[in-house]
Amino acid sequence: MYPIQVHPRALRLVKPGGAPPLDIPPPRQSEISEIVRVAHSPTQVVCALRDHSLVYYELEAGNIVHKVVCALRVHSLVYYELEAGNIAHKESPETGGVELSAVALSPPTGPKNKSKFMAVTCSENTWVVRIISLEAGPSYLQTVARQALGETRPDSLLFASAQPAVLFAGLANGVLVRVGMDTTTGSLLPDVRVGMDTTTGLLLPDVRTRVLGKRSVRLLPVQANGAEGVLALSSRAWLSHPASAAQGARQLLTPLS
Repeated sequence: MYPIQVHPRALRLVKPGGAPPLDIPPPRQSEISEIVRVAHSPTQVVCALRDHSLVYYELEAGNIVHKVVCALRVHSLVYYELEAGNIAHKESPETGGVELSAVALSPPTGPKNKSKFMAVTCSENTWVVRIISLEAGPSYLQTVARQALGETRPDSLLFASAQPAVLFAGLANGVLVRVGMDTTTGSLLPDVRVGMDTTTGLLLPDVRTRVLGKRSVRLLPVQANGAEGVLALSSRAWLSHPASAAQGARQLLTPLS
C-alpha cells in the first residue's frame, strides 16, 4: 500500500522511488465539497465530503481503477460511477443527501486484501450507522444493515479485526457504542438475551454502550499484546482488546488512566 496524505482539498498518494505523487481532488471543487472524514484499506479509500456526499476509490498499483460518488438518502443510496472524470453509470440524477459524520471500512480479507463493507454514520432524524456492501454484484452499494445510535452525533467509527468483527462508534457525549458484525453478510450480530423484535420477528442486534468520559470519543487502531485493539480517547483513555483464550472470545475494555 502506498502512503496516503489527506487534506481538505485532495488525497495525495505518495509513490516510492522519487516518482511524483498523485493528487486526487474531490469530484467538485468548492468549499462545501471539502473532505471532512476518510477511511482506507490497502486498496480502497472512502471520503466523506462537507456537501454530504461520499467518494469511494479502488486503487491498484498506486492508481485509481474505480471511482464512485455517492449520496445517502433516508431510504436509499444514489451513486455515480466515474471513468476519466466522466459519468459512466448514473443510478439517479439527484444530488445531495443526509449529513454524514464518520466513515469506516471493515477489516480487509481475501487475496485482493479488500474490505467487503463500509460503515457510515448519517443523520436520519436520529443518528444511524449503515453497513453498505462493497462487493461486486446485486448487493453493491446496498445497505445490508443499519442501527440507530440516538440523538447524539457520532464523531468516530472504527472496526476491530476480530472474529466476528466489532464496529465501534464514538459519540460526542463521551459514550462508546459497540456492535458485532458478520464479516460474510454484513448483518449485525443478534443479542440472544433480549429476544425478538415484535414488529419484525427478528433478534435485536447486540449493542453495548459505555460512558468513557465527558468529551467526544476519538477512536484509533493500536496493537495490544500482539493483537489489534482500539484506543478510545475521551476525558479518559481506554483500551479495547481481545480477551485471552482462557477468558473466551470477547472484547475487553480497560481504562488506561
